[in-house]
Amino acid sequence: MALTATEEEQVRQLLLRESAQKQKAILASKESLKEWLKETAILVFKKLTEAAIEVLIDHLILRPIPND
Repeated sequence: MALTATEEEQVRQLLLRESAQKQKAILASKESLKEWLKETAILVFKKLTEAAIEVLIDHLILRPIPND
């Protein structure tokens, strides 16, 4: 049983809508991942900076004073 031209057009339109919805979902997921990666990078940078400052302070303040 063959589809009529109207039925073929309806199927084509349905497939196009589904494809567009999938593309939107993929794009939303990609943007979400991008935002998560950005936030994670900022957090890692902050933690590394805090650790570096702490090490520097410990070195400058807590290092033993040499006896001359």
